[in-house]
Amino acid sequence: MANPLKGEASFTHDGKELTLAITAAALLEVEDETGIGLFEMMGQGMGKLAVLAALLRHGLVAGGGPMLSRSEAADMLLRNTRAGDAIRVALVRALPDDPEPDEEGDDANPPKAAKRGTGKKS
Repeated sequence: MANPLKGEASFTHDGKELTLAITAAALLEVEDETGIGLFEMMGQGMGKLAVLAALLRHGLVAGGGPMLSRSEAADMLLRNTRAGDAIRVALVRALPDDPEPDEEGDDANPPKAAKRGTGKKS
């Protein structure tokens, strides 16, 4: 079963449930294999079968599945639209909405507002 907090998504192929995870390691492997960086990948690169096949291959391995050949991954993508959907879902889950900190710093853990009073009963 896929864990959305870990950038995972599942799909069924030939009667088997497969889980893929888009991890930093998987993204590095995809960049090495395709020569396309993450920001380029998220733009024009998602329309390239080689990029999708690489995301599927390395995402499956990161999700505990088998390493497919490039042609096996491409064939799976062409035969099963759920594989491509799972890649998109896993990418959305894996990447933050706003990876850039604001001018004053990162708002991921803002300080808590001060409470009124001393915390003691009167």
